[in-house]
Amino acid sequence: YFERKIEQKKIKEDKNIKNLELINDFYNILHFASGIKNISKVALEFISKQLNCYSASIYISNYKNMKLQLLGVYNRNIDKSTKIIDMYAGTIGEAFASKQIKTNIYKNRQVVAIPLIDNNKTIGVVELKFYSDIEEFKLNKQEKMVFKIITNVLLKEIEDEKNKKYFNLINKNVLLSSTNTDGEITFVSEAFCKATGYNKKELIGGTHQLLRDPDVDNKTFKGLWETIKSGKTWHKDIPNIKKDGSKYWAKTTITPEFDFYGNIIGYDAIREDITDKKLIEQISITDSLTSLYNRRYFDKMFIKQMNLAKRFSKTLIFGILDIDHFKQYNDTYGHQAGDETLKKVAKCLHGTLKREDDLVFRLGGEEFGVLYFVEEEKDGIAIAREINSNVEQLKIEHTKNSASSYVTISCGLYIYKGEDESTEQIYKKADDLLYKAKENGRNNIYFNTTGVKN
Repeated sequence: YFERKIEQKKIKEDKNIKNLELINDFYNILHFASGIKNISKVALEFISKQLNCYSASIYISNYKNMKLQLLGVYNRNIDKSTKIIDMYAGTIGEAFASKQIKTNIYKNRQVVAIPLIDNNKTIGVVELKFYSDIEEFKLNKQEKMVFKIITNVLLKEIEDEKNKKYFNLINKNVLLSSTNTDGEITFVSEAFCKATGYNKKELIGGTHQLLRDPDVDNKTFKGLWETIKSGKTWHKDIPNIKKDGSKYWAKTTITPEFDFYGNIIGYDAIREDITDKKLIEQISITDSLTSLYNRRYFDKMFIKQMNLAKRFSKTLIFGILDIDHFKQYNDTYGHQAGDETLKKVAKCLHGTLKREDDLVFRLGGEEFGVLYFVEEEKDGIAIAREINSNVEQLKIEHTKNSASSYVTISCGLYIYKGEDESTEQIYKKADDLLYKAKENGRNNIYFNTTGVKN
């Protein structure tokens, strides 16, 4: 009796081992199957053999339109009308909704619908058909394990395919790039390549210096690196240069990438091409003749720069500059020559005030405005004197100019240190200083400070 019991136990153990080995082999084959359809084919073939059914199919849920869609079929032809069914209709729908195995008799054959469940969420249903009736269909422990494996592998593959779909969508439409901690490019999206004109081979392994606009100063990039190296995200609208030399604007966000231990291992950048938006914006704030900022933009930025000066205790310089005897220049050389001179002076001002936060405006006629920050008063005055000198050094002939034989400018310079004054008050004071500069020989500067000679 005991020998028989031991023998029966051994047979049972051997059977369990054999079943586990079979399940393990099935898992390995399923795991290395490529694509959802191949996975379903392998799974259905295995199920059909193990459960001795003549037909097996898998339906996967599509939550977008509340349908179950046929994924794969083994050992039968499927009618087109059964490829898509309602989630809550028929035996398959009942199994999906109730999360329970459902059975039915169809054309004298038994149909069994087995839900595929993950974390209490039904992802699909396996439908089995048998030649002979089964009084009560149940899955044993090993069979339940098989269906769990199918569920897990299918779910992973579905998620992978979704991710691949979204990645392809992003890859084709979003400007993405990644670098290592040294700034070497490790990845670029197709959209990024299309926007810049470079291919992946030209970009990967290089740096973003390839795209750098020379008009953007080092201070901007220094701030960028300081921000992202500290683990923070950096945002800015910044111009870049394409392969063909043309400029495009990008709304740029750069985010550090961390490893499991919190160490920065690289940086990811996402960009939005805002060239058209910037172009419209530039048109609205730019003087059409000189390409400097216009009076409208001056009114906006004057208040903003004053607020910055107050908040950070900075010294702000506001200057009103006027071309000396410009009416006589136009009368002598003509209005076309006058327009060309305005352009040349504007270019000279922009070339002298070339720091990122330096601002130059055409306020109207031959009058210009400048706003710039300095560490000390003397620095602000030195820059204004450099502007005066650079304009005269253009050597634009002006025989009617009482201050020089060339075109010159006079300047009223107001040094603002956060006093409680309005823009209108400061503007008037600068304008009064400009009047003094003109009264006292022109081609000079008057400013509101003591201890320094005008």
